[in-house]
Amino acid sequence: MKEVVLQRITSVLANKKMSITALSKLISVPQPTLNRQISGESAMTLDILYSILNYFTDISAEWLLRGEGEMIKGNTAVKEKSASKEFVVYVDEDGFLKLKQ
Repeated sequence: MKEVVLQRITSVLANKKMSITALSKLISVPQPTLNRQISGESAMTLDILYSILNYFTDISAEWLLRGEGEMIKGNTAVKEKSASKEFVVYVDEDGFLKLKQ
């Protein structure tokens, strides 16, 4: 799974037409460290993932970490799902939420 995240980071860099060296300067991480992490030679740290997402604010964290949705935020419209059943929620005499079917 981690290899897939590293591939997505590489895709982000290609999309932004940016080198690892340029990114390392922008997020203040030594280039050899970033290069080893992106190549998979050493583990990607949470701090670096956070820095990448913090710098590229248009990149979807959901896409980068889980592969869901689009790379760029807002590229697709939100799909609405209609409820298959209707129900009523009420508060009982003891203050608990109850479901009336």
